[in-house]
Amino acid sequence: MIERILNFLRFNRLASRKKLSAVVGGLVVILLVGIFLWSIKNGHLGIFASGEQVTGHIYDRNDKPIAGVEMVNVKGGNKITSDSSGAYTIGVAAGDITLTFNKKGTSFPKVFDDVPDTYWASAEINALKAANIVSGYSPTEFRPETIVNRDQMAVFIARALAKANGLSSGDNDGIPAGPASPSFSDVPTDFWAYKHIEYLKSQGVISGYADGKYHPEYQVDRAQMAVFISRAIWADLVDQVNPTFKDVAPDFWAYKDIETLSFLGIVSGYADENFRPDEKVTRAQMAVFISRAFKNIVTYQGGYIGKTEKLFLETSQKVVDDVYLDAQGEMGAVRGKLTQSDGSPAKSKIIFFIVRPNSNDTLTKEEFTFKTNDQGVFSAYNLPVGELNYYIIKDDGSARYSSDSIFEKLIYIQKDITAELIIDDLATISNPIPSPIPTAS
Repeated sequence: MIERILNFLRFNRLASRKKLSAVVGGLVVILLVGIFLWSIKNGHLGIFASGEQVTGHIYDRNDKPIAGVEMVNVKGGNKITSDSSGAYTIGVAAGDITLTFNKKGTSFPKVFDDVPDTYWASAEINALKAANIVSGYSPTEFRPETIVNRDQMAVFIARALAKANGLSSGDNDGIPAGPASPSFSDVPTDFWAYKHIEYLKSQGVISGYADGKYHPEYQVDRAQMAVFISRAIWADLVDQVNPTFKDVAPDFWAYKDIETLSFLGIVSGYADENFRPDEKVTRAQMAVFISRAFKNIVTYQGGYIGKTEKLFLETSQKVVDDVYLDAQGEMGAVRGKLTQSDGSPAKSKIIFFIVRPNSNDTLTKEEFTFKTNDQGVFSAYNLPVGELNYYIIKDDGSARYSSDSIFEKLIYIQKDITAELIIDDLATISNPIPSPIPTAS
């Protein structure tokens, strides 16, 4: 009897061990599968990845390869650098992707004691100081971590806008004096930033509050800064269906402005894929926003203009995308006015473009889209030097203007020069946009 009991206990102990082993083994398998799938999704097991890639070369406008250009997959976070031949290959996940390209050269000598060369925004701050856009609290103190108020924001953006429009060299002298009667009850004519605020109001960049005040003492958050910048460069707002940032939904009041600046490579989010629109903007962050928005008036020695590419990749797809970057400071601008036959403003979009061949015999079209304000005036900044084609579409789609051939020389952009383009009878122009206009392959 005792032997039977011992055998029974021995049997059940072995069975329990087998059950426990099976359970533990199952959990280990589940854990390993989870790690495997997570690694594939996040690009850590490249040899098992499904094969989505973007590959190409980085060139300057003279078709010379640019080495050392960093490209970042905005959502995935992975980054690589172009090699000595300008070539790059970056693995991505299928679906919508956004790549940013940038090569920042050496900056100007250090100006402010509190902005050392190792500071993350030192290049932008020093470059804007050299361009007479920003100034410090003293000759040696910038206070990069100080929060920006609406009056300071107006001064810095007004200087950049006036310089881009050819009115000044970046200081205060070329900014219009402003009207004799103030537009805002809390910004009198003797206010230190009066003409800057009035200039931005005249350009449609800023507006006041319902109480008729501007509230220059209010701090600026990231959403407000995005709106101010997008208006200052008269960017054509993109209609992005899928939000780039987790915390900026399509119904957010500044959604289109944020998405537009993200598309242009002017703003970016944080590692958690949030934009944090309510976060206050520091003077350093403002300097970065402005330097990216007004690239044609800011020079980094040896650097190249960053740009953003938005692509869609299907599963196991490889896309060839050759990218052309412009040297910092090697940019031009066009300012003009479009009117109807009766002299009234023609609210329109004007699209400048270049068509270039890719390394695999497909075509890439670079577009630079701008829109007119209520007076029919437009300012096109950060245009590459050289020949550009363009076409115009009225807001109602009733009139278009373009060349007879997309390869016809239409306008020549020169470094640091603002060209003028006046079309005073847009309503009578009916020749169609060349069809088809090549699109990126």
